[in-house]
Amino acid sequence: MHLYRELTSPTVVTHSVTCNLSSEEESLVVVRGNSLLQVYNLKPVEKVGAHGGDNLSELTLETVRIASKLVFVAEFPMDGYVVSLQKFRRSDYPNDLIVVVFKYAKMVVLAWDSKTMAFEPVSMHYYEGDLPKEHFFNPEFQCKLSVDSSYHSMSLLYQHDRLAMLAFPVLSDVDVLEIPFLPSVLLNAVDLDVFCTNIVDMAYRHGYAEPTLSVLFTPKRTWTGTLGLEKDNVTYIVVSVDMQRRRSTLLSKISNLPYDICQIVPLEESIGGTLLLGANSIVLVDSLQKTGVNEYSSFESELSIDLNQAQICQLPNTSHVLIATQAGVLYDLEFSVYGKKKFKITELTDIDKCFQPTTMSCIGSNLFIGCQGSNAKLFSWSYAQINGTSVVVNDPVDEIDEIYHALETNNVKEGKILFCLDDELASTGPMGALTSLGDTLTVATGYGTSGGFTNLFKTVWPIHRDRLSLGRPHNIWGLGSYLLASFATESRLFRGPDFDPVTVGDFDLRNPTLEAQLVKDNRIVHVHTRGIATYDAQFTKLAHIEFDSEAVIAIASSDVIVVQFEGLIRAYNHSLTEVSASQGQDAIGAFGTQMMSSQAGHVMIGSSDYYFGSFARFVSICNEPVLSDEPVTQVVAAKLGDNILANNVLAIIIGDVLSIYQPSGDSFVKVFATTVGGDAVVVPLNISNYQVLFVTGRHPHILMKSTASPIRCHPFGHRRVVSITTLDTDIVYTDSKYRVNVVSLDEALDYTTSEWPHQKFTLGEPISALAFDRNTNLLLAGCNTPVSREALLDNGQPMEGTKPDASFKGNTFQGRLKLVSPDTGYVYTDFEFSDNEAVVSIEVVTLQMGELADLREDFVVVGTALLLNEDEASNGYFHMFAIKEVHSDMKGYRLEKVSEELVRGAVTGICEIEGGGVVAGQGQKIMMRRYRDVYSIEPVAFYDAAIHIEDLKSLRNLIAVGDAIQGVSLLSAGVEPYRMDLLARDHDFDTKVGCLEFISSEDRNDLHIAIVDINGRLRIDQFDPDTPSSMGGSHLVTQSEIFIGRRVNAMTLVYGEGKSLVPIGGSTDGVLVTVEPLNEMDFKALYVVTEQMADKEQSIACLNPRDYRTLGCKPSPQAVIDFRAAQNFLMLTRDRQLHYSRKLGQHGLIQVFDAITRQSFDF
Repeated sequence: MHLYRELTSPTVVTHSVTCNLSSEEESLVVVRGNSLLQVYNLKPVEKVGAHGGDNLSELTLETVRIASKLVFVAEFPMDGYVVSLQKFRRSDYPNDLIVVVFKYAKMVVLAWDSKTMAFEPVSMHYYEGDLPKEHFFNPEFQCKLSVDSSYHSMSLLYQHDRLAMLAFPVLSDVDVLEIPFLPSVLLNAVDLDVFCTNIVDMAYRHGYAEPTLSVLFTPKRTWTGTLGLEKDNVTYIVVSVDMQRRRSTLLSKISNLPYDICQIVPLEESIGGTLLLGANSIVLVDSLQKTGVNEYSSFESELSIDLNQAQICQLPNTSHVLIATQAGVLYDLEFSVYGKKKFKITELTDIDKCFQPTTMSCIGSNLFIGCQGSNAKLFSWSYAQINGTSVVVNDPVDEIDEIYHALETNNVKEGKILFCLDDELASTGPMGALTSLGDTLTVATGYGTSGGFTNLFKTVWPIHRDRLSLGRPHNIWGLGSYLLASFATESRLFRGPDFDPVTVGDFDLRNPTLEAQLVKDNRIVHVHTRGIATYDAQFTKLAHIEFDSEAVIAIASSDVIVVQFEGLIRAYNHSLTEVSASQGQDAIGAFGTQMMSSQAGHVMIGSSDYYFGSFARFVSICNEPVLSDEPVTQVVAAKLGDNILANNVLAIIIGDVLSIYQPSGDSFVKVFATTVGGDAVVVPLNISNYQVLFVTGRHPHILMKSTASPIRCHPFGHRRVVSITTLDTDIVYTDSKYRVNVVSLDEALDYTTSEWPHQKFTLGEPISALAFDRNTNLLLAGCNTPVSREALLDNGQPMEGTKPDASFKGNTFQGRLKLVSPDTGYVYTDFEFSDNEAVVSIEVVTLQMGELADLREDFVVVGTALLLNEDEASNGYFHMFAIKEVHSDMKGYRLEKVSEELVRGAVTGICEIEGGGVVAGQGQKIMMRRYRDVYSIEPVAFYDAAIHIEDLKSLRNLIAVGDAIQGVSLLSAGVEPYRMDLLARDHDFDTKVGCLEFISSEDRNDLHIAIVDINGRLRIDQFDPDTPSSMGGSHLVTQSEIFIGRRVNAMTLVYGEGKSLVPIGGSTDGVLVTVEPLNEMDFKALYVVTEQMADKEQSIACLNPRDYRTLGCKPSPQAVIDFRAAQNFLMLTRDRQLHYSRKLGQHGLIQVFDAITRQSFDF
């Protein structure tokens, strides 16, 4: 029984679209990691930047300008793999709708509900039913969606030659049809043209009154090796489709286009026509379906632009088209709109590179670029000013456009475009190699010059400044540079930074303090058990009142002071004049805070009989029907955000669950929920540039949010926090031993991009392998820099048939080994390998210095691959280094090469076994080596795998091997004598292994292997010789299988609960994943509720989470619990939670909460 958990959310932006969801103001809808839908708005802010040159070819940044910041609105995880995202508008909806296309021909139309801040499904269109019956079904084919610019129809291309066209009625047809959409029209490629087959791309043309489709297809397939027989075989056609009659009319056809043309880019009316893109070619087809030679072609051919997988976007109402290549370079295609259309290409050199772009969208005067290899970026663009004005020309109307009534008048701006970086969406992807040291998980991230490594931490570890012994205070408050502490019979005031006890002004310290706070005009409000007093900044008393009876609880906000006595609640303003309040019976624990909004009023709650202000209104409008019957521990109204934007939120603790609500119109929407301990208390704090919520108790947490991120909840330290406050820029808290700790947060960490705080370091090149040296606490990073490949023979002469002066050359990699400080990113030394030698694997191993010696020494073992020509054998090197300390004025380290060995095959995996041996996977062979003498090693045993090895991991003397065809094998290694024997193999594995790792638990005395294949399936195999299906232990028994939908590139072992070892993997889209053992009691509780939720709860896009998690998986004896589905249980209303947990018995709800709490805190 196991639990699959995504420790972090995806950060790589894969799709984006701009649309009007609720008003005329445009929003940005993005998809991260093909599965997380997010909505952003733009907020104008002032930004200071450097001033560029006066030349129009340079980037100009004004000193102070208005920039746009991305403001996070909402996010929705989806149980599907998104392949396309578009917008369109229907006559019966006032705002834009979005259409999301999933893998396997599934399309869902969504509308935004501004009241609930969520998407509602409008229609669902599934075309996947007959796909497996096709003779040549390709399950990995990526569907393509195109939407008509006039929003009359949309077309979905699936399985190469199948088209699904969906038409929407226009305004004049609504009364007649009274249906939201017309029936889908399913067409084959030959229905468009008799020669149409092998469709490459399709898109709707702009400016046509009727749906007009452009199609690229290849009647005869070819590739580079058959160009001598078949080339220039791409055909481009334009057809007009009559949706009602199910007919198409061929308007034009262009044949014999270059074989690498693969993309259609329809241009808006400001330019007109269509761009056809190939690997290194751009073809412009104008509105008259004519092509011609561009007069700038001789100049532009020298650019050698690689357009494979390039992203293209036309700036609205301009004559400029932007191209972002996979290398991160941006180009500007500037069109001339006078007479015959022509364009010239300019490289934008003064703009930040966007490596491996995945999407481009224009939102007003901003350009958004989503990237896989770097952060997603938001630019603002404007025209270069010439004598204070921009150049504006009138675009002549083409004859064909006049016929179709597409254009009447059109003002098109021409001139130089300037770009300024406004904002970024930080990304921790793509994740490559992983390694861990203590509480730090280091992951290789980024691509190109943005490549480097990222240190991730599950827990916020504060920087300790001081620890004080001030007695045993019950609570503490920060008042500027003073610390007020409440004790059993009195209060004490301390002045920082020495924290000496002081008595200042008229401040009354004779009674225990209930509340103290700095409010407006630097006024201090002090509430103690016998009265209330207000003071100025010098602690001079301004006003005070005495209580007739002893107060038990008090809350001070920016406008009101609420005090609870035995059986009575009173409220006062800052002039200490009593205002009306509700009364009731005795309340146990009443908490409240600041004014949330003028509409909501003040909030105070003790039990179901006590409320002050608008809490009763909150109960009725937030859809919590049984909330009043539950023990409400605390209600807090506060702000959560940063110095740019802080949102009003309402935090409620009911039992062990903390829920965060956000006002939306005249109601509240639950936006976050998590489990907390029974002694938890929420305290609003201002820390650095953030307004946060701190949860005290046995499991302290800190809730943070930035302008562009959702709410993040981080564990805080490892000690229980009793009370907490801020003092100047520091955090002061008391622990379980009532010691006062003065700490601060590390401002170098990013707390809001991901669920794990992290710090990113850039090395300027991508990292392929990582390892920690525990003696020096240094990081070994293997980097591979892309370089141009020289096709040379062994004698240095060029290969026959190659062109030494060719513009395009093949790429290869230059390997380097860097010794880096993980705390600062400082590179101590950089070792460069030979030409065409790439680093594949690194491991730090401890070897025994000889068979009779007890001395052991650590070495760095590096496996490389020689990237040679196609017809040459693949070889590699086995390198061994020692880290030596450099004694100089500044402490340093260097790498000393111990030995190297040329081996047959690339060294794809290295691991260490007990007894001082090192095992390497090289090609189709596994070799064990040991230390011999004088810094040299020798092979002592081998195992012939027969298949190319993909991954290699060890646990003590066990070795797990993943290959390209036969799946997974388990070997045992011995040192006396040296040997490797096959124990078991997974005979039912039919897909290439991506990565693997062990799962071990000493308490359960079992051994599992977690395997992730290249198709995103997670498989858990068990080695259990006592099971009959294991055939005496020769077969690995498959226990569970689940589809995770992510490409996991690497895995490493970390310590889980108790003495268990669990794997953590990093995916291409920036997600940390893990799978861990689950006890039977927690498995039963989570399984019962998640299965019911999968059947009865509606997902964001009407997708079935159970079907998604079993996609392509074979039936297995045990299920795997998806922890994200279990966490969704906390977002349900209390009556739904009780309904689903009733099957577990009378205390079923408590069992579910306990299971979620254990899995949240024990990892």
